[in-house]
Amino acid sequence: DYRQFQKLWIGHVLAWQFYSEMVFGNDAPFYEVPTLGGDERMRGFRQNVFRAPFMWNVQAEYRFPIWWRFKGVVFANVGDCYHWDSMFKSQFVKVSYGIGLRFRFNEAQSHFRFDVARNNYERGVNFYITAIEAF
Repeated sequence: DYRQFQKLWIGHVLAWQFYSEMVFGNDAPFYEVPTLGGDERMRGFRQNVFRAPFMWNVQAEYRFPIWWRFKGVVFANVGDCYHWDSMFKSQFVKVSYGIGLRFRFNEAQSHFRFDVARNNYERGVNFYITAIEAF
């Protein structure tokens, strides 16, 4: 997990993350196998929709002020997961993108988050409502 937050100017931040997870062996428990999808990694895909022993994900966000305690976000994600015998032979890398709105509800910088995201696999959009940042 590598994250970087670059302040561009007052209130504007470019944030990005590289995340990879892997398990070795054929006897790994199902719940320990890495997944893609959900509100933290690969917004735009349903939670745990892709599962394989090797997973990687890169996501970036541009965060900007709107008015008072409201902020906006534009984000994009790229990632995939593989089985060891077919390493990097996926036909389509997974891509998702979207926009979001943040409301800061206290001085400790806690945010209420609403995101709308799409992906390159399915039609339609996914909505996320949470009280924490994606990363």
